[in-house]
Amino acid sequence: MLKHGRIIRGYLGIVSRALQSGQESSTDNEGVVIDQVMSGSPAAQAQLQPGDVIRKFNGRDVKNIGTLRNMVAQTELNKNVELEIVRDGKPLKVPTQIKEQPQDYQSSSVLPKRAPLQPQTPRQRSDEEAASSPLAAIHVEELTPEMARQLDLPDNVQGVLVTGVDPDSGVAELQKGDVIEEINQQPVTSVSDYNKIAAALEPSQPQVLSVCRHRARSFLVLRPR
Repeated sequence: MLKHGRIIRGYLGIVSRALQSGQESSTDNEGVVIDQVMSGSPAAQAQLQPGDVIRKFNGRDVKNIGTLRNMVAQTELNKNVELEIVRDGKPLKVPTQIKEQPQDYQSSSVLPKRAPLQPQTPRQRSDEEAASSPLAAIHVEELTPEMARQLDLPDNVQGVLVTGVDPDSGVAELQKGDVIEEINQQPVTSVSDYNKIAAALEPSQPQVLSVCRHRARSFLVLRPR
């Protein structure tokens, strides 16, 4: 303030969606799930995408969005930093720079369109791998228009309906009646889609689900058992 006559803030340019009830304690060590990437921001220049999970910031663990904000605030402007993220269950390292936050940043709502994702190639998995995947504990069926009306879901919702979750699976955040719309940023429009994507996942990596519950959408991070 004394040097420039105004407050200068650094920013990364992401929005992290609020966690569902009961999810915070299970994802404290899983990083921050990106919900939106602001156009023209350092995050956009680093080609971060919705559904990416930021695990480390310059080698430091990112436990939640508050931790990430503090790290960004303590970083010198225009300094190169390295983010360690998880995308489609795979770890990646991406470089970026912390820039000065624009004055109209809070009112800006222009978001980049998500690039179409290439389908994953299913691979054969052992019984032990299949059993270790958290998706193995989730039971789904086709979402019908009648069921969507009964659950008061948005008109544009597409996905598979959760009919049950094994009680000892550790997936307590997911409930009967939830709709899984995406797995690791891949759209799920049918049980067939769900099974194909689930079969191609790496069971040792966390999986990011986009879930609709009534009229609220959020991300869930499922850890391997």
